[in-house]
Amino acid sequence: MMLDLPLYDCAVTGEGEDGVFAVSFVECPAIEVNFVALAKAAERRPVALDKAKRVLTGPLIIPDVPIYRNDRELGEYYVRFRRDEIERIAAKMMRTGCALHTTTHQHEKQLRGNYLTELWTVADPGRDKSVALGLGELPAGTLVVSYKIEDAAYWRDEVLPGKVRGFSLEGLFNFNNVSMSKSTEKKPAEQKKRGKFAAALAA
Repeated sequence: MMLDLPLYDCAVTGEGEDGVFAVSFVECPAIEVNFVALAKAAERRPVALDKAKRVLTGPLIIPDVPIYRNDRELGEYYVRFRRDEIERIAAKMMRTGCALHTTTHQHEKQLRGNYLTELWTVADPGRDKSVALGLGELPAGTLVVSYKIEDAAYWRDEVLPGKVRGFSLEGLFNFNNVSMSKSTEKKPAEQKKRGKFAAALAA
């Protein structure tokens, strides 16, 4: 059940430094107030493992899911990613190359040797490759990524024991106001914000 809080759409520009700048491998959603956690456990999806190739595959962004946030600047609010904006975010990821090699563990430890091998948005949920990989039917517009894990020790010690259960994005986005609760309305000039956060989509 959503609270009566402001809702912002996350957006990127064609130029500039906004967008996804890193992908973190996480065991569970981050609990710090500056991190984002999905509201419902049923909306969290695990990663799929290709043990022979040491590849992790899973959703990075799911469209239209309200994600609760709480920070000093804006207080309590929700953010979401629209389907058309997810496509722009994915295109900018590929164009800038920032998140192709930049990965972390639990948003804390910089990892080395990992790289993006595949990225796509779900077009037909029932027939998407994610179903064949065991991820179930993901909503149309979901951004799915695959990462090769070059570090054999990390694969053995973190991935195989089940400590890595999902992806979490780190990025900088424009916040476009969608709706505000009556008690927290802001002036029109204040309704476009930029937010830097980690959005945990882990199981």
